[in-house]
Amino acid sequence: MKARLLVLVAIVFAAAPALAADDCMKRQTQIDKMYGKRFDKQASKVRAIAAEGATLCRSGKTKEGLTKYDEAAKEGGVMVGVADKK
Repeated sequence: MKARLLVLVAIVFAAAPALAADDCMKRQTQIDKMYGKRFDKQASKVRAIAAEGATLCRSGKTKEGLTKYDEAAKEGGVMVGVADKK
């Protein structure tokens, strides 16, 4: 029984980074959808902040990357990732 529990815990810990990376991708997709075809100053700033978030997520700093995505959403006046939290 302990062996099964240890295997389950190992699987959960192994899957956590993948799930966090998926969260980064969802937020980037939302930013792209809302600002990808806009060329005004605000959209440019939002995309730049989101790009910083993507770089952080790719380098394994997921928490910092998600914070940048939240900053980008705030700059754009939108709620990115809210659907994921429900």
